[in-house]
Amino acid sequence: MEKRPLDSFEFNCSISGTLLCEIGSTMAYVKDNDFLFVNPNVIHKSLENPASFLGFAVLVPVAILQLFLTRMIKTPLL
Repeated sequence: MEKRPLDSFEFNCSISGTLLCEIGSTMAYVKDNDFLFVNPNVIHKSLENPASFLGFAVLVPVAILQLFLTRMIKTPLL
């Protein structure tokens, strides 16, 4: 399978509850107020989706992340 160029990341956020995710060969729990950035070219899935889980996922273009990080590096922290 041909690898696509990376043009976005998937941002997953848990508002409340716990979600079990498999990312490649790694298992991860996403709990209250946790978030994950996932390369969409890596096979990933949610293994549990309890009724009590509330969260969302969005695709964030790499260009937006680069813009944010460039500004963050140029801005002094103090």
